[in-house]
Amino acid sequence: MTVLPVLGMLTASLLLGLYLVLAFLRRERKPVLIGFHLLLGMGGLELLIMLMRGTPAGAAESTGQVGIAAAALFGIAMFTGLTGAMIARRSAMSANIVVATHSSLGAAGFILFLLWLANM
Repeated sequence: MTVLPVLGMLTASLLLGLYLVLAFLRRERKPVLIGFHLLLGMGGLELLIMLMRGTPAGAAESTGQVGIAAAALFGIAMFTGLTGAMIARRSAMSANIVVATHSSLGAAGFILFLLWLANM
C-alpha cells in the first residue's frame, strides 16, 4: 500500500477540521461537513492501520513507536470528537474544552504521522 491515500485522507480531514473550528468560533453548525470530517478521519485511521500492518504481498512497512503513537492519538481524537457532542450540550465551557482537546489531539497525531512518514 502506498502512503499517498493515507496522507490525502488525513490532510483533507485536517483541513476540513480547521474550517469547522472557524465555523464553531462563528457559532455556526455544519452537520454535513462534520459527517464528512468524521468519514475522512475514520478512513484515514483505517488506512494508517492497514499501512502499519504491511502490504498484501507480505512486505512489512516500518512500524515504529511514532506510527503507533500517531494512530493512538488519532483514535483518542476520534473518541473525543464522537463523545464531544454529548458532553458539549451541557455548557459552552465544556464545549470549548472538548473542541480544544479534540483539535489538539488530532493535530499532534498528524504531526507524529508526518514524522513517521519522514522516517519511513
